[in-house]
Amino acid sequence: MTPIEFLVDYFESRGLSLGTALEEKLAVDYLARGLIDSMGLVSLIMAVEEAFAIQLGAEHMQSDAFLTIGGLAGLIEGLRATAATPGT
Repeated sequence: MTPIEFLVDYFESRGLSLGTALEEKLAVDYLARGLIDSMGLVSLIMAVEEAFAIQLGAEHMQSDAFLTIGGLAGLIEGLRATAATPGT
């Protein structure tokens, strides 16, 4: 499962509306729209870290990219690529 598929499924499986088109879903600012609260954010982070065997640091969570589904998917991909590169 790709990060995009995982994230869209994560939100939609909880009954949260992201829109219909993929571009619309990727642009969703889930915090600003109130789709998750602080406890939901912790759950999301834990689910992402477990599903992709990565660790999101403070620098990732403070990034503007972290605020949208598309941006978070990009962060996940970047961390996966770094983890897969020997010597990093």
